[in-house]
Amino acid sequence: MVKKPKNKLQNGSPNAYPVETDKSAKEVSATNETPPKRQKMRPDYGEKYQEIGKRIAYYRRQRGLSQEHLAEKLKCSLSDIKLIEGEYGGEAGREWPKSLKRVGFLFEVAEALELGVPAFFLPPNEETFAKHRTD
Repeated sequence: MVKKPKNKLQNGSPNAYPVETDKSAKEVSATNETPPKRQKMRPDYGEKYQEIGKRIAYYRRQRGLSQEHLAEKLKCSLSDIKLIEGEYGGEAGREWPKSLKRVGFLFEVAEALELGVPAFFLPPNEETFAKHRTD
Protein backbone atom coordinates (compact mmCIF):
# COMPACT_ATOMS: atom_id res chain seq x y z
CA MET A 1 0.00 0.00 0.00
CA VAL A 2 1.43 3.38 -1.01
CA LYS A 3 1.09 6.21 1.51
CA LYS A 4 -0.13 9.46 0.10
CA PRO A 5 2.08 12.35 1.27
CA LYS A 6 0.47 15.00 3.46
CA ASN A 7 0.73 18.71 2.82
CA LYS A 8 2.92 20.69 5.17
CA LEU A 9 3.40 24.44 5.18
CA GLN A 10 6.84 25.80 4.40
CA ASN A 11 8.56 27.48 7.34
CA GLY A 12 5.47 26.89 9.51
CA SER A 13 3.89 30.01 8.06
CA PRO A 14 0.14 29.89 7.34
CA ASN A 15 0.68 32.02 4.23
CA ALA A 16 3.42 29.84 2.72
CA TYR A 17 2.92 27.42 -0.13
CA PRO A 18 2.31 23.80 0.89
CA VAL A 19 5.18 21.37 0.48
CA GLU A 20 5.01 17.61 0.49
CA THR A 21 6.25 15.52 3.42
CA ASP A 22 6.58 11.79 3.61
CA LYS A 23 5.69 11.49 7.31
CA SER A 24 2.18 10.55 8.29
CA ALA A 25 0.51 11.98 11.39
CA LYS A 26 1.09 8.64 13.17
CA GLU A 27 4.79 8.74 12.33
CA VAL A 28 5.11 12.29 13.65
CA SER A 29 3.38 11.39 16.92
CA ALA A 30 5.49 8.23 17.26
CA THR A 31 8.70 10.28 17.12
CA ASN A 32 7.34 12.87 19.60
CA GLU A 33 7.83 15.62 17.05
CA THR A 34 5.38 18.43 17.37
CA PRO A 35 3.77 19.56 14.15
CA PRO A 36 4.40 23.18 13.21
CA LYS A 37 1.96 25.53 14.92
CA ARG A 38 -0.17 27.77 12.80
CA GLN A 39 0.30 31.37 13.70
CA LYS A 40 -2.82 33.46 13.73
CA MET A 41 -2.50 36.45 11.52
CA ARG A 42 -4.07 39.29 13.46
CA PRO A 43 -4.42 42.30 11.24
CA ASP A 44 -3.93 45.68 12.81
CA TYR A 45 -7.31 47.36 12.73
CA GLY A 46 -5.90 50.51 14.33
CA GLU A 47 -6.56 52.65 11.29
CA LYS A 48 -10.16 51.47 11.09
CA TYR A 49 -10.74 52.21 14.78
CA GLN A 50 -9.07 55.58 14.21
CA GLU A 51 -11.52 56.42 11.42
CA ILE A 52 -14.52 55.29 13.47
CA GLY A 53 -13.24 57.36 16.43
CA LYS A 54 -13.08 60.46 14.22
CA ARG A 55 -16.61 59.82 13.00
CA ILE A 56 -17.92 59.36 16.55
CA ALA A 57 -16.37 62.73 17.50
CA TYR A 58 -17.85 64.38 14.39
CA TYR A 59 -21.38 63.09 14.97
CA ARG A 60 -21.19 63.82 18.70
CA ARG A 61 -20.40 67.45 17.87
CA GLN A 62 -23.20 67.48 15.25
CA ARG A 63 -25.59 66.46 18.03
CA GLY A 64 -24.23 69.16 20.32
CA LEU A 65 -23.18 66.61 22.94
CA SER A 66 -20.18 66.97 25.20
CA GLN A 67 -17.83 64.06 25.71
CA GLU A 68 -19.08 63.88 29.30
CA HIS A 69 -22.71 63.60 28.19
CA LEU A 70 -21.89 60.89 25.63
CA ALA A 71 -19.92 58.94 28.27
CA GLU A 72 -22.92 59.19 30.60
CA LYS A 73 -25.31 57.95 27.90
CA LEU A 74 -22.99 55.03 27.10
CA LYS A 75 -22.27 54.23 30.76
CA CYS A 76 -18.53 54.38 30.15
CA SER A 77 -15.83 56.71 31.44
CA LEU A 78 -14.87 60.09 30.05
CA SER A 79 -11.37 58.66 29.54
CA ASP A 80 -12.85 55.96 27.29
CA ILE A 81 -14.49 58.60 25.09
CA LYS A 82 -11.27 60.61 24.97
CA LEU A 83 -9.32 57.50 23.99
CA ILE A 84 -11.85 56.62 21.30
CA GLU A 85 -11.80 60.12 19.86
CA GLY A 86 -7.99 60.27 20.08
CA GLU A 87 -7.77 63.18 22.48
CA TYR A 88 -4.78 61.93 24.48
CA GLY A 89 -2.21 62.96 21.93
CA GLY A 90 -2.50 59.71 19.98
CA GLU A 91 -4.39 59.16 16.81
CA ALA A 92 -8.14 58.89 17.19
CA GLY A 93 -9.23 55.36 17.95
CA ARG A 94 -5.75 53.78 18.00
CA GLU A 95 -6.00 52.92 21.68
CA TRP A 96 -9.62 51.90 22.11
CA PRO A 97 -10.15 50.11 25.42
CA LYS A 98 -10.33 46.39 24.67
CA SER A 99 -13.73 46.11 26.38
CA LEU A 100 -15.17 48.56 23.85
CA LYS A 101 -13.81 46.82 20.76
CA ARG A 102 -17.04 45.00 20.10
CA VAL A 103 -19.89 45.43 17.66
CA GLY A 104 -22.43 45.95 20.44
CA PHE A 105 -20.61 49.08 21.56
CA LEU A 106 -20.93 50.56 18.09
CA PHE A 107 -24.69 49.92 18.20
CA GLU A 108 -24.83 51.63 21.61
CA VAL A 109 -22.96 54.68 20.25
CA ALA A 110 -25.29 54.82 17.26
CA GLU A 111 -28.31 54.71 19.55
CA ALA A 112 -26.88 57.42 21.83
CA LEU A 113 -26.20 59.65 18.83
CA GLU A 114 -29.52 58.78 17.21
CA LEU A 115 -27.74 57.64 14.11
CA GLY A 116 -27.72 54.54 11.91
CA VAL A 117 -24.62 52.32 12.22
CA PRO A 118 -23.72 52.67 8.49
CA ALA A 119 -22.82 56.32 9.15
CA PHE A 120 -19.67 55.16 10.97
CA PHE A 121 -18.40 53.61 7.74
CA LEU A 122 -19.20 56.49 5.39
CA PRO A 123 -17.52 59.89 4.98
CA PRO A 124 -18.53 62.13 7.90
CA ASN A 125 -20.43 65.01 6.33
CA GLU A 126 -23.79 66.76 6.45
CA GLU A 127 -25.28 64.51 3.77
CA THR A 128 -24.36 61.29 5.61
CA PHE A 129 -25.56 62.79 8.89
CA ALA A 130 -28.92 63.81 7.38
CA LYS A 131 -29.42 60.46 5.63
CA HIS A 132 -28.68 58.29 8.68
CA ARG A 133 -30.38 60.25 11.47
CA THR A 134 -32.88 58.14 13.38
CA ASP A 135 -34.65 60.96 15.25
